[in-house]
Amino acid sequence: MHVVFKAEIKNLKSGLRSPKGFTICQAILKRYAKYFHIKIEQQAVCRDHIHLLIRVQRRSLAQHFFRVVAGQIAQKFEYEKLNVTDTLSIWRHRPFTRVVKGLRAWVTARDYVKLNEFEATGRIRYSPERLRGLSSAEWELLTGLRRRAAPG
Repeated sequence: MHVVFKAEIKNLKSGLRSPKGFTICQAILKRYAKYFHIKIEQQAVCRDHIHLLIRVQRRSLAQHFFRVVAGQIAQKFEYEKLNVTDTLSIWRHRPFTRVVKGLRAWVTARDYVKLNEFEATGRIRYSPERLRGLSSAEWELLTGLRRRAAPG
C-alpha cells in the first residue's frame, strides 16, 4: 500500500524534515508500525509530507495505524513547540492511500518514494517535470544500478 500524509506547511515552524521533526516522525513510524504489525518497505519524510510503502496484514490494523500515527505526530509537534499556530491539526488532508497490486505497480511506487527521498535529501533537484522523464544519470542514481563497461 502506498500512503501519503500531507501536512499544512503554514502550521509548522520548520517542516517535517527539520532535525527534530524528522526524528519525531521516524520514532513514531517505527514504534507504531511494530505495534500494529505493519511492515514499512520504504519511507520518505519530506518537508511537508510523508510517503510510505507498507505491507499490511489486515485493513483494520492499517486504519488504526494511520489514525494513531497522524495523531501522535501532531501531538508531539505541539508538545515540542514545532507548531506555528494553536490549530488542532497540522495535516492538510486525510492520508492518501492506494493499494499497490502487481510487480509493475509496486516498482513504480517504490521508485516514486525513492525519488521523493532523494529530493528531500538534496541528491536530485526537484523539478515539476520530474515524472515525465528523468535523465539517465538520475535514473541510475534512483535505481542504484551501475553500468559496467563492456569488455572490448
